[in-house]
Amino acid sequence: MKALKKIFPALLAVLLAAVCAVPAFAERQEEPEYDVWISEGYFEYKLTKTEDGPALKTVYFSKALRGEDAYIPKTLAGIELTPELLPGSHINNYLTPFRVDDDNAYFSVIDGALCTKDGQTLISVPYYKIYGRYAVDSPILGGIYAVPEGIRTVAADSLWATDATCVVISDSVTRIDPASGVERAGAIAGRRGAEAERFAAENGVPFVSLGEDHAHVWFRVRNDATCVEDGETAAACPCGERTDAVTIPPRSGAHWYEYTDDTLSSFCCVYCGEEYRRNADADPSGCGCACHTLDKTRIQAGKRDVIAVLKGIVYRFRLILWRLTGTHRYCDCGARHY
Repeated sequence: MKALKKIFPALLAVLLAAVCAVPAFAERQEEPEYDVWISEGYFEYKLTKTEDGPALKTVYFSKALRGEDAYIPKTLAGIELTPELLPGSHINNYLTPFRVDDDNAYFSVIDGALCTKDGQTLISVPYYKIYGRYAVDSPILGGIYAVPEGIRTVAADSLWATDATCVVISDSVTRIDPASGVERAGAIAGRRGAEAERFAAENGVPFVSLGEDHAHVWFRVRNDATCVEDGETAAACPCGERTDAVTIPPRSGAHWYEYTDDTLSSFCCVYCGEEYRRNADADPSGCGCACHTLDKTRIQAGKRDVIAVLKGIVYRFRLILWRLTGTHRYCDCGARHY
């Protein structure tokens, strides 16, 4: 009995140590990976280790497809997502409006554009808001984009204007970042004496007055037809007047395919539902484009030779340029590049 009394405290100590070790082991197992790219929806991000725990280090958002809206969550990996972590330079959104939760503490959405919570800073404008809906063969990337009323700051990389674009600056704007994208516009419209005129003069961009001395200046705007919907082309003035509108009838080949599986070999048109399937491992078209043979999965050591890796890098770089300029959306054989 005395021996049992001596052994019991020792057994209890061992048991308690084992019980305490389990949570510690589990915590170590749940430690996130740092400084590696993590994918979550349309986001790619890295985490960094701090004294207070994991923190977001680098965040990118890219959505080239039409489908559902571009949802910006409140957190990534359980960490709050802020405008400082997701500036316009880290966002590519082509065809869908942004969406945030009503109780998001840092972001809001005005007319489809992503803004700060107070609605005073423009962060990112979806491309379709500037160029209109486009399908197969839009001849220009231009149009008229009006900065929403109430915006005070047009932030860096918030919109992508071209020399065929007129940007209308509302009277509420008091600052336009020199790298906002407005500086690339073909014209800037606004009230004389306001920030619009000052910025236009400073950057050598033609200014269109919307005041008492206003005279119509016409820009070509266009919404391409799809496989089931009419399109329209017209001449429009920054003041809102339109003329010479022409309806573009639907075209059977103007599909907008989105992939339906992770291999990027099965697609479905978002307009009419037509399905399209291709072999991701071969090039049955014979056109020779890398889009038919590129491995869309992550590069794994030992599975691909150096030449294949380099070809993949070159193609992805070209794909980024094509997306930024809105060109080469379709391969010569009809397959969609993006």
